[in-house]
Amino acid sequence: MNINIFKTKEEVSDKLSEYIIKHHLYSSIALSGGSTPLQLFNNLFKKLSEKKNLETKFFWVDERCVPPESNDSNYKMAKENLFSSSIFREENIFRSEE
Repeated sequence: MNINIFKTKEEVSDKLSEYIIKHHLYSSIALSGGSTPLQLFNNLFKKLSEKKNLETKFFWVDERCVPPESNDSNYKMAKENLFSSSIFREENIFRSEE
């Protein structure tokens, strides 16, 4: 088991984004909802801004049953903060249906 302790949420986000890029960028990733992953999405977006059409597949583990344009949608937050460019292929983003 690997346990890491970080002093700030910014440090957690930075180290986790580096870990994802190094170990999981070319596989499938399950996203959690809520506001917790927002900083991680922003970090990944910045670090990957030069990439295009990555094959990473994204799935949601706890999406709310609301339309994708709703302010309560976890998908909407991810789309606005991580998927707003062509870093990842749109057909590999699997949001939960309402």
